[in-house]
Amino acid sequence: MKISQFHSNRKAHNWLIYDVGDRWMEKHTSAYRGQIYDLGCGEAPYKDWFLQYADRYIGVDWCDSFHNKKADIVANLNEPLPVDDEVADTVLLITSDQLICRTTNWFYHNR
Repeated sequence: MKISQFHSNRKAHNWLIYDVGDRWMEKHTSAYRGQIYDLGCGEAPYKDWFLQYADRYIGVDWCDSFHNKKADIVANLNEPLPVDDEVADTVLLITSDQLICRTTNWFYHNR
């Protein structure tokens, strides 16, 4: 089964990009451990898959999302996140980089 098989955005016109992403995620399974923070998680379509490797999955998304939100933490991804320091073992930003207005500032404030 493909990781993204049940992703609500996977369609006949974009299946290839999802297959590429699936292969990339499978290649890096050793990085998914401990507590995973999935920034821009949306409907959290990969949550169960990541929990095969990690102890805990925490979804983070903003309140004005266009899809059903499954976020554990609601936060503007362009502001410092309301998360304690050194709690994440893995931070994911799978398809949400377009939500970050200024990536340089974001990485500076959330390092």
